[in-house]
Amino acid sequence: MPTSDTEFWVDISYDLLTPVKAQVLKGAGVKGVVQCLWADGREQPPNRVINLRNAEIGGLDIAGYVVVTPWSGITGAGHVQAGCRGIPQDLWNALLFVAIDVEVTGLTDVIVRGAVEALVALGKSRVIYTSWNAWVNYFGNSLAFTDCLLWNAYWDGAPDVDFASLPFGGWKITQVLGEQWSGGTNVGGTYADRNQFVTALLRPQPVPDDPCALIKLRVKGLEETVRAAADADWETVGRWAKFFGGV
Repeated sequence: MPTSDTEFWVDISYDLLTPVKAQVLKGAGVKGVVQCLWADGREQPPNRVINLRNAEIGGLDIAGYVVVTPWSGITGAGHVQAGCRGIPQDLWNALLFVAIDVEVTGLTDVIVRGAVEALVALGKSRVIYTSWNAWVNYFGNSLAFTDCLLWNAYWDGAPDVDFASLPFGGWKITQVLGEQWSGGTNVGGTYADRNQFVTALLRPQPVPDDPCALIKLRVKGLEETVRAAADADWETVGRWAKFFGGV
């Protein structure tokens, strides 16, 4: 996917992002920061709230991710609850997405699904962060999460989205929210991973109301009624008659 269709973001875990660093990142073309909210399934990175706040102060958009693990004894929903705890409501509302991080051995569909749906209950969309190796070799190449967008880790050093070259998990290229194309490196004084996110998926535009929708539905109904009457399909005729106000 061309870089013109994507945005350059960085994601951070424990490094401290100051307002000055945020402004430097913005000056370097970074559009947003993804902050780890729950690390290794056991702790909140100490700088997470201040990093999100300073990113906003510096004019950057924000997002987050929650790392789920099987060894902590916490349910998928429990991981999400622990990661969200303490995040001010205004920052939570401003997060463009929160991803469920799947990259360790021993996870099950139940744990991951519980985490995904817990985020939905909190008003966020379904997004999974993983890599080909983690998903195929650790997670059995599950096909059960194609209702989620994918944030794919593919460290080829190229600022693009080329999931099609190594697909997995049943996802289609149109479901790939973004690619993490570089591991930890110094970006404007901040230690971070580099990413490209697809603008159309990251910032979906609302579908405008169609002023002709009712007219189109009535035309469709009339066409189906004519066909149904010709075929003596009186059940269909009756259904559309009720729609048009008949008995």
